[in-house]
Amino acid sequence: MPAVIFDLFGTLIDLRSDEEAHIALSEELAKLHGNSFSPKEHLELYRSYESQGMESLDAVMEALRRLSEEKGFKLRIDRDLVDRLHVEAHVRHVYPVPGARKAVLRAKEACGRVAVVSDADDRVAKGILEKLGLLELLDTVVTSGAMGVRKPDPRLFLEAARRLGVEPGSCVVIGDTWRDVEGARRSGMRVVLVDRGGYQGPEPDARAPSLLQAVEIALSLLRCGS
Repeated sequence: MPAVIFDLFGTLIDLRSDEEAHIALSEELAKLHGNSFSPKEHLELYRSYESQGMESLDAVMEALRRLSEEKGFKLRIDRDLVDRLHVEAHVRHVYPVPGARKAVLRAKEACGRVAVVSDADDRVAKGILEKLGLLELLDTVVTSGAMGVRKPDPRLFLEAARRLGVEPGSCVVIGDTWRDVEGARRSGMRVVLVDRGGYQGPEPDARAPSLLQAVEIALSLLRCGS
């Protein structure tokens, strides 16, 4: 049985979802610490750590710890509370791309197997998907937060195939970055790039200007849904 695997950030949801969530989270953390630091200071440190491959929640915490050391204030919240605030911020500031639910539903009805593979904390990804009414349509969600590796590591995609009970060669990945393309390639999967311009990276099997068109191309590659 064939399967379609979706990326999350930039593919099913607009990237401003992540940006606005972390702006709001940095503002909340600053307020909880009596404005001992500015939200901008925390946000810049977070982005620095995250860009180095640190998981999002870990990067949030590390930025907070560093500011505590540099500015001499005591941490007033623990990791569990930061985790909750992190999830709440992402769920509150989520913007689906046009046709997101329709795209997942189309793939589900045509192929029978759909998944999400995301470089995100597990609770964040599932919280977002539940908010959008997509979690119920998915057979599985594989995240870097749960697996401990990030794209383009093929283990994320191979784990999705394992859980779906399908061979990697029977999967088509739909994503928007070189990490999706390279990860899919290294997993023995085909990949359709949602190309909104400016892409630089390995060549995908196909490109589409929108998510809905990417799904139709993926179904064509899999020869299902006609």
